[in-house]
Amino acid sequence: MNQEKIGGFISKKRKEKKLTQEQLAEKLNVSKNAVSKWERGICLMDMSLLKPLSETLDVSVNELLNGEEIKKEELKEKTDEVLNNTIDYSNKKLKKFKHKVLFIILIILFLIFISTFMIDYKRVKRNEDPLFMIFIKEKGDTYTYLGPGYKMIKKTSVSPFEPLVNSQDIHFGLWLFTWKIDVFNPNPYNVWVINNEKRVLMNIGSYCISDMVGNEQMGICVDAIAPYEMEYKEILETSKGDTLVLDSNLVKIKDVSIFNSTGDELDIPISYEKSSLVVPNLEGEYYIRLFTYSKRGSASYSFKIKIN
Repeated sequence: MNQEKIGGFISKKRKEKKLTQEQLAEKLNVSKNAVSKWERGICLMDMSLLKPLSETLDVSVNELLNGEEIKKEELKEKTDEVLNNTIDYSNKKLKKFKHKVLFIILIILFLIFISTFMIDYKRVKRNEDPLFMIFIKEKGDTYTYLGPGYKMIKKTSVSPFEPLVNSQDIHFGLWLFTWKIDVFNPNPYNVWVINNEKRVLMNIGSYCISDMVGNEQMGICVDAIAPYEMEYKEILETSKGDTLVLDSNLVKIKDVSIFNSTGDELDIPISYEKSSLVVPNLEGEYYIRLFTYSKRGSASYSFKIKIN
């Protein structure tokens, strides 16, 4: 079906009737823009408009769809041609509509995949159970979960319902390709404090560890109260100017606070580097609180010292 030919025929007959596009549009109860598109061959009119349009232009439906006037002796031949063209046009339109629907479905499925994948991936990274995945297979200590277009494989020691942080290995990704990921561990690293040759594992009075994921803060706090309110099993013997070193290359010092025995925080400078600090020029028993950072997030530790 030749849209340009039909459009030219509509334009010709409209002008013969001395009608403007706007007047023709009013008679058919459509917009002027629709008539303009017909005449330029951009699209065809709705099939429901064939009869009122042909009556308005004083032509037959066959002539309208053929895009030219039909002589009586050519009526049957042209009618068959128009019928075949109409069927062919309808099939093409239906096929185009199916392709459009399929494209929309694929876009929707892709958006579902992206959104659910990102939600579950971020939850797993935060040590939270995924929302859209189901447990499907167990093989020894390896457990497999499937989501809408992606999967997670984890190795664990007891059951598939253990916290993710207890897993020995977690792989997350597509059904064919996965990559290993590290999940947020809410437990702080052990911190040893070294003073010269003396190695003392300080009793942690309090700690709080957190991790920032987007604009959401995850974290866990255990006995996060003032350092001087805790009981300490160990007191680190030190001297003025001694260097205290954290025995961990995973934890770095971000800030240091010192409290006296009555719980007052002292406003004195304490010299520190990434993993060490210098004992200040004081005497007596004090409490040190370290604010640290690591791959797991930020944490605070407290311990008690005696400065000689």
